Amino acid sequence: DGVPSDPGAVGELAAGSVAARGLLFAPSPAHPSVRRWHALKGPQSGKVARAAAANLREVRAVVAAAAGEEDAEPSAEEDLAVRVAVRARPLVAKERLERARECLAYPVDGKTVVLGKNRVFHFDEVFDPSVDQATIYNDLVAPLVESCFNGYNATVLAYGQTGSGKTYTMGSGNNAALLEDEIGIIPRVIADIFACVERRKGQSEVTVRCAFLEVHNEEVRDLLHPDTATKAISIRERADGAIVVSGIKEAETRTYEEMLRLLENGSVSRTTGSTKMNASSSRSHAIFTVILEQRHLTREAMRAHSGAYTSAKFHLVDLAGSERNKKTGAAGLRFKESVNINSGLLALGNVVNSMEIGGTQQGG
Repeated sequence: DGVPSDPGAVGELAAGSVAARGLLFAPSPAHPSVRRWHALKGPQSGKVARAAAANLREVRAVVAAAAGEEDAEPSAEEDLAVRVAVRARPLVAKERLERARECLAYPVDGKTVVLGKNRVFHFDEVFDPSVDQATIYNDLVAPLVESCFNGYNATVLAYGQTGSGKTYTMGSGNNAALLEDEIGIIPRVIADIFACVERRKGQSEVTVRCAFLEVHNEEVRDLLHPDTATKAISIRERADGAIVVSGIKEAETRTYEEMLRLLENGSVSRTTGSTKMNASSSRSHAIFTVILEQRHLTREAMRAHSGAYTSAKFHLVDLAGSERNKKTGAAGLRFKESVNINSGLLALGNVVNSMEIGGTQQGG
């Protein structure tokens, strides 16, 4: 939610947190060749990831999040189409002035977080406060770009409490003033996509488009065309079962600079506000989508992709932070926003629970 006051201050957990909230994402369809799904999350149960992964064999795509419990066993990475990672941020200036102390420890296995003396949480990946933006991107997100060019949808979703650095990590804020090593996930995805387009010249003709929307107080807004009335935008289910957002306009782009400019222009229109926990708190869920369409020109490319045409979408989601009104001091409009934010995050948790129950009933 805005750039932390310290360059490295990113992640999910503020010092002193007893528990953080859950998280995020999915590629579709699930396939052994797809690089596993990644997300940024607080100490959540590894069971969440395993439950979502089991059901991804039956479902085309899923966005999942839930507050979890301690898990005694790490997940089996080889079997997962969904992976969950936790990133912890260091203390920010305000917390240091209040003499707050770190409450987490990071064992050397890189997959475990210890809260306090003996509360152990297991994840697919764990990144301590010293890990930089490039490492997060290369380990969690970069493989998904290649998967999109192979025709698989992917989603990366950042979830955590307000002020934990989600917008900074995703790079969905203003990137103009950032140093190169501070740039977040979305600008790096855009750069890699156009690098892949360049490498495929002569083999495939690639069209790249993007859309940018936010969900604020249960209403959908087009951030690339903020003058579009919210009543003109609706979420519908097509006859084939696909969920689409009607009324959102997609913009075709030909260069990295052009798409980055659209990202930054849209970020300016995103709804933000001040609370006691965050001076620049994101008050909406933001979804930046890159659409890839390829027309293959050579026989080799057609054979590799089993056809002459391939399309895929890469969704990059920056959720609004979960909030406790007693800590944020929200009132009036801010309180209404927090109610809607928490309701939406609760719905994500219900998705995971429903999937887990369904998988159990089916023997999955």
